[in-house]
Amino acid sequence: MGLILYKITAVLLAPLILITAGCGASVGHPDARSLQTPEPIKLDWQEVQATLRPEAWAGLPAEAKVISEQHLEAFGEIQLTFFTKPGDEDYVYAALESSGGHYNLGPAGTYNYRSPGSIIADVPDLFNGAALKITGGLGANLSLSSYYTIDESGTPAGVLQVSTGHTREADVDGDGIPEVVSAHGTPMTAYVYRWHNGHAEEAFLNDVLQADSVMLRDDLVYEASNVGESEAREYRLTPEGVIPVLYSETLYAE
Repeated sequence: MGLILYKITAVLLAPLILITAGCGASVGHPDARSLQTPEPIKLDWQEVQATLRPEAWAGLPAEAKVISEQHLEAFGEIQLTFFTKPGDEDYVYAALESSGGHYNLGPAGTYNYRSPGSIIADVPDLFNGAALKITGGLGANLSLSSYYTIDESGTPAGVLQVSTGHTREADVDGDGIPEVVSAHGTPMTAYVYRWHNGHAEEAFLNDVLQADSVMLRDDLVYEASNVGESEAREYRLTPEGVIPVLYSETLYAE
């Protein structure tokens, strides 16, 4: 009789032992650290042709109409004048006065956006130092951003002009150097600009991520999605390329 009870007890306890053992395993929930990190998706960097060529000149044309002026204490103090030219209904132009003299910086925006509040200048950190940034209007949801450096003698040089959307400067790849990022439209397009081997380069993130819409969040995570999708894919940009957020957090944790 005792032998029979022993066998019955063993049979009843066996499933419980298996269930208890299974509870200790992480079946279906792998640790992110145990996942094999994929190769970063390489960006297709393309050189941006230089279009900004400041020219020294005597000053504004006699019949120029001044839209607004802005004084900045950066670069040893500079004065910017935004103006239109007689007979020219295409653009608003920018002029610079610095310790080096007077310079024509070229178009700052389109003629339709010529109110004083439509053109602004500031001095963000960009690439390897401070830059003069002039932002003017191109359309209802599109801006023209022009970046210049100004050396110790007060001489300006063009760095980059962006017409692919609204811009801001951020270290999106985590290398300690701010890049330029732009966004435009619905679905949203996203570009990133860097300085490489003495020139500016751009990459179009929608193509890289094969997505209809790509948006950069405030936490510098890119959300990529296609029309009709209910959830967006999350990515971070690194110096080597783009990787999913899951893997990027694992790398940063290490």
